[in-house]
Amino acid sequence: MAIDLTVPAWLEAKMNFWIDKLAMWEWAIKLRLEMVVLNDEGYHGAAQVLGDTSTGRIAIRADVEDTEEWEITLVHELLHIKHGRIDDVIYRVFRPQMDIPDDMVESVYKRALEPYIESMAKALVKLNQGVAANE
Repeated sequence: MAIDLTVPAWLEAKMNFWIDKLAMWEWAIKLRLEMVVLNDEGYHGAAQVLGDTSTGRIAIRADVEDTEEWEITLVHELLHIKHGRIDDVIYRVFRPQMDIPDDMVESVYKRALEPYIESMAKALVKLNQGVAANE
């Protein structure tokens, strides 16, 4: 039995809504569904920024549903893409100048970045819900 990994129209529309809200118009972002993201069943999504091209890819787990939790996941991954240029500076410019092992730099940076991105994603979704409720 084949599994359909077609991105649902509602998810594509939600991504386009958030691209607009986050002023990410210059980005070309491809969205895809995957049965397992980054070879870890615990991951809901992952983002990849492709160099200096304003191109990004988002993988979302195929069991995605139209819920607040999944919307936060989508916004989280979009924020990673938006933050991609800063990441590029960290990894290409600053990391080579540090006398610290690469894996340690990455671990420390991600430990600080992930909670920040998650808190921003949650705040943005909550703010949008408040705005929608008042319209």
